[in-house]
Amino acid sequence: RAGQYVLGGIVDFAVNIVVLLLVLYFMLTGGRAMEAYVRDLVPFDGGQRDDVIHEMHQIVRSNAIGIPLLAVVQGGVALVGYLIFGVPDPLFWGVLTCFATILPIVGTALVWLPLAAYMSLDGNWGQGVGLVMYGTLVVTQVDNLVRMVMQKKMADVHPLITIFGVF
Repeated sequence: RAGQYVLGGIVDFAVNIVVLLLVLYFMLTGGRAMEAYVRDLVPFDGGQRDDVIHEMHQIVRSNAIGIPLLAVVQGGVALVGYLIFGVPDPLFWGVLTCFATILPIVGTALVWLPLAAYMSLDGNWGQGVGLVMYGTLVVTQVDNLVRMVMQKKMADVHPLITIFGVF
């Protein structure tokens, strides 16, 4: 059963990657044609269609800029915590946290949680517990706060829509 579950997960991941690459290829080679096709599919007339297309453009733009910017901010906040709690090679772990931000659900905890466990097992219990608290209360919450602020500023998206989008 476990083997089937793992194999099914691997196959699902592989299919998602193939679909992602195909969509990316066609978006890069025929982006304008795809945009015109979507414009024709929108079931509105004239000005309403232009408003919907403009909203879609704003949201896609804010996500394209906002996600990497959020990763850098969250990586910087984590770096500060790594410096405070004496993590070895804090810059390396800060950059790794920056990249881990993009992963859904686990995100930055994929980096700071094992670091805290390592520090605790190495005999630095206070620093390990402090890093867990800092990661949970500060690093994780920065994602929620900064994402809402950026979406509001860049695309005028209401914070509740951002919260529901994250879930």
